[in-house]
Amino acid sequence: MITVVRRLTVGPSRFVTTGGTVRFSQYAEGMHTRMDLIDGATGEPISMVSVNLPDSPPPDRFHMWTRGWSENLGLPRACEKAGIFELLPEFHHIEGTNVMAQLAKLSPAAIEQFNIEVHQ
Repeated sequence: MITVVRRLTVGPSRFVTTGGTVRFSQYAEGMHTRMDLIDGATGEPISMVSVNLPDSPPPDRFHMWTRGWSENLGLPRACEKAGIFELLPEFHHIEGTNVMAQLAKLSPAAIEQFNIEVHQ
């Protein structure tokens, strides 16, 4: 049986001016949730929305740390606005930098897409 994935989409943010579609996978180290933004027309990666923090794992596979700095400025908010996830008031300082990752909880639609893409 083939399962068709209705890809979730994200609108533009400050530096990701075209928006894109969401693709889920898992990081090899720690098997935590990874989320990439993909150009819908070309299939090329635009941006990695998540960040892997092996020393500070998220509570479960339906939570992830998001990167909202530098070229991703505004991208987590655009994902939240699109209903991909809910940003939570929990932050983690990235050692050796002046930036913070923010914890996010995947929406039911994102969990459905994650389960299809990662566990198929």
